[in-house]
Amino acid sequence: MLRVIAFSIIILLYGLLSYWIGLRMWQLVGRFIPYLPIALLFWLMFWLIALSFFTGHLSEKYLALGISRWLILVGDYWLAFTFYCLIVLAILELFLFAGQRLASLSLGKVRPISRCPRAWLGCNINCFGNTWLLMVEC
Repeated sequence: MLRVIAFSIIILLYGLLSYWIGLRMWQLVGRFIPYLPIALLFWLMFWLIALSFFTGHLSEKYLALGISRWLILVGDYWLAFTFYCLIVLAILELFLFAGQRLASLSLGKVRPISRCPRAWLGCNINCFGNTWLLMVEC
């Protein structure tokens, strides 16, 4: 019973992590191809690849050896990709969180660069395609 609970927790965490990575990937790709059939195809392919590791191991006895080995190989590479995405996306989310916290401080104003009326002292912050300028008035 304990194994079933542990396996269920691992699958749940892996599913949530994969969904988070897929959502960020779709936010990057979806702005170029916003059509619904492409979105469905993206999510179908994403989940096929994300679940290939577990599918390959669970179906070793039932599928042909070449297919299960191929699924396991794709799944192994996906797990490595997931690990590195976890690190990169966690760092980017921390930068995004820090940028939002900096925006709420009374030390300066944060506005999109395109709305800057004149030159200010400050630095650029780029988070997920939105460039912000931390401006400090003299």
